[in-house]
Amino acid sequence: MYYTSLEVLYLIFRTLDYKVSILELVLNSYKDLTLRSLAKKYLLILFDQIKGKKFSLEENVEWNSRRGKKKIRYDFIIKDYITKDIIGVQLKDWRRPIGVNVVMRFEKQIEECGLSVGLLIGNEFSEQALARERRNVILLSRGEIISLITDFGVSRNEFD
Repeated sequence: MYYTSLEVLYLIFRTLDYKVSILELVLNSYKDLTLRSLAKKYLLILFDQIKGKKFSLEENVEWNSRRGKKKIRYDFIIKDYITKDIIGVQLKDWRRPIGVNVVMRFEKQIEECGLSVGLLIGNEFSEQALARERRNVILLSRGEIISLITDFGVSRNEFD
């Protein structure tokens, strides 16, 4: 059986539409979860996947800057006892996209505290924030976390 170009395009769009519908269903099933619970679950899954490493996860930590003049709040601090890396994690559960100024401020906080890396987790990031070159800062959105969690085979029911 042969398809015309128009029929092939129609089948592709139907398939894409189907995939988008499934993605919307998956995202909506996690909608009621807080960003904190999603982030914590994701970090714990990551630790479980990396064999031979020793990690700790501390919640709601105030970290002193190198000079000791400031205390900066992190939602999570991850310590890798093998490499001695320390990762600061901040959550921004905002309705609006996170802008480049917030990302720059976070990058500065990571440097001031002498942390190895920073992980900024938010619902959504502005195009400018995503496009900007960053040093030692990783941006992770709510949708990306949900996608990664489902890739690891974790179902929505495991949060209840």
